[in-house]
Order: sequence, then C-alpha cells, then structure tokens
Amino acid sequence: MSFRASLSTAFTILFIFFVGIVGCNNSSSSSHSSPTPTISQTPTTTPVTPTPTGSPSPTPTGTDSPSPTPTFTSSPSPEPTGTPPTMSIVTVLGRQILINGVIFIVKGVCYAPTPIGSSPETDPPWGDYFTVGYNEIYSRDIPLLRQMNCNTIKTYGWSGDADHTDFLDKCYNNGNSPIYVIVGFWINGGQNLSDPAVRKNINDDFIKMVGNNKDHPAILMWCVGNEMNGSWMYGNDPNWYLLLDELASAAHNEEGENYHPVTTANQDINYIAQRDPGMSYLDLWCATVYRGKTFGTFFSEYESASSKPLVIVEFGIDAWDNNNSKEYDATQAEYAESLWDDITGNSSVCSGGCIFEYADEWWKDKDGKKDEHDFGGYASGAQPDGFSNEEWWGIMRTVKNGNNPDVMEKREIFDAMRDKWD
Repeated sequence: MSFRASLSTAFTILFIFFVGIVGCNNSSSSSHSSPTPTISQTPTTTPVTPTPTGSPSPTPTGTDSPSPTPTFTSSPSPEPTGTPPTMSIVTVLGRQILINGVIFIVKGVCYAPTPIGSSPETDPPWGDYFTVGYNEIYSRDIPLLRQMNCNTIKTYGWSGDADHTDFLDKCYNNGNSPIYVIVGFWINGGQNLSDPAVRKNINDDFIKMVGNNKDHPAILMWCVGNEMNGSWMYGNDPNWYLLLDELASAAHNEEGENYHPVTTANQDINYIAQRDPGMSYLDLWCATVYRGKTFGTFFSEYESASSKPLVIVEFGIDAWDNNNSKEYDATQAEYAESLWDDITGNSSVCSGGCIFEYADEWWKDKDGKKDEHDFGGYASGAQPDGFSNEEWWGIMRTVKNGNNPDVMEKREIFDAMRDKWD
C-alpha cells in the first residue's frame, strides 16, 4: 500500500469515528480519487493524486523629488498556531490548481527585492536575496506581503545550489496564512538550445534546484524561464518548447508521485495555441500580459488555445506619470483593481495572478545609475501615459536608509489590493 493510500485510509477511519457512521462494507484500496474540489484559501490536508496534463525581456518595474517620510517599517510575522501539514500536495485538475485537494486562487506579487545600489545583472547574489544572509530583506517584506493578503510570490533569481530553507520557512509560517512560492528558474538568451551539451547543462541545473527544494511545503510550482518566447529571446524556436517539456518531465521524475506543477512565463498569448498540443508534461501555462486597463480578449484567446490551467504572472502599470513628471499612485491602483476584476471575472479560465512588482527597482534604467531613481524606459500603449518607466513599478516605494535595508513605503495600490484580496 502506498503512503498516500495509507494516509487516505487513515483520514477515512477518523472521519467515520467522529461522525459515528457505521456499517462500512468496503476495505481500503491502494489508490484513491481526487475529492470534489471546494473553494477555500486555507487548504486542507487531504492529498490528491497528481493529474499530469498535456504543460529577459525588460521586466517593467520609479522621483528625483524628495521621498516623503517613511510610514511603514517591518513588523514580526504572526506566531504560528495549530498543527500544519508537513507537506503541500499541489495538483492540477481541469483548469484548476489545488493544494491538498482545495481549489487555490493565486493572489500574488512578483518579488525581486534588489537593494538600491545593486543590480541582479552585475552584482552578487545575482537576484537571489532568498538565503539566510539576506534575511533582513525578506524578514522586512514577508510580513508586509502577508498584511496585503498576498498568498503567493513569484521569484526570478534563485540559485539551485543555495539553501533557501529560512526564506521558505518564513513564507510558509507553519501553515498560518502561508505565502506560497512560484520558484523562477532563469534561462539566459543567446544559447544554442539545439546543442545537447547546452540542454544537459540547463537540465542538470534545473533538476538540482528542484531536488533541493521539492520537500518544502511553501513550494507552489516551478516556473521555467521568463518570456522565453519574446522576440529578444527564442521566439517560436521549436528547440525551446522541446526543452521546456523535457524539463517538466525531468522534474516529475525527480519528485515522483507528488510532483509540483511545472510552468513557464510566456509573453502574452504568443505561440501557445501552436505549441500546446506538444506539451505532454507541462502542467499549466503562465503569462505576462500588458494590454492596458483590462486584458481585452486575452482570456477568450487562451480558452481556445489550451485546456490547461492559467495564471497571469505579470500585470499592472508603473507609478510614474511621464507626461506630468510626478507619481500617480491613484491611477496605478485603479488599473490594478480593474485588472484584478478582469481576472476574477474569468475564473473559469484563470486561476489568479501576480502583480508586477513588489518594490521599485533602481537598477533597471541602463542609462542611469544604480543608486539613483531614474526615468528610463520605453514607449508602451498599455500605459496611460504612453511610456513604461522601468524603475517605478513598485507596490512599495523604495527609500534609501543608509547602511540599513531600504525602507518600504506603501503606495495606494497596497491598500487597494489588500481589500481586493480580503
């Protein structure tokens, strides 16, 4: 009898004991079916048999005007209560994501907390601020994310060799208002993905990352690459999609029966309809979508393209009004609310989303300086001012704090999304 069957049998016996049901005529079996999903944001611990399914661009991200006096400092995480499950069984069923048999809606934030004066492209730890040496950073942020009613974060830089246990422990919080992690596996552009040696190196690094983190209950899924189908990356290269499905299969094999879903952050809808039939192991699609104040026809396009679950892993606008040279917090919050309403209005297709981005990223303007809040970016019809300001996408305004960790100062979008996610 398998572990999962034994666990299922134990739960059945306990259920019978407490409700007083008698006359049970059937003995336990070596397998069980998925329970009927129920919507909840606090997953139960009933395991579900995994159901395999046929699944950098400039990441838009803030004034030379003085920053207001900080109004928010970090606070301790709430004390864990109760007896949490020791693992999280994440599965997909139809178009839904389940944790321990309960439908899960991603209320997420893209989390890349690069300090002022550093760049993940040129400076260690290359974006991986999720090890114990940087606990002052994530210990500052996780309570704020939890206060925002965020239940998921998506990362970008994540070393397969590093120990992320402390970070994941703080996210999971012993199951008390846990924040689950979509772990990003970065793949650089410009590689020959048809070269077996290149593919093997990528596979080995990915499986190392999966193997080192697979047993932590904070893990939600593995996200391979970021906007790899963009014209500046690999576009519609069939070698990319073959590699993606190979990595999903390898992760399933590494983890065994209780594998975590594998996905990728696709740029918008591009090529999904064409490539989806060949994705035998990819569990779901994620997408970065910037189309304005709504997602337009994206959800109907996706519904026709794939039957897999969908999560939007980047959406929103920046907080800088390029036309009037000032922040427009209220507009940023208004767009976020409208886009979230569009996500929830299409819940039959979409399992939630991650808003971009947790904090302003002062390193993004390549013509600026890492320790200055610059105004560089690119023209974008999706922005109300027609321009995407790379350094100003934060839910949090990042404020210099001497030699101490930067101070996070809430913009209006914080309260707006907290209320939406309540």
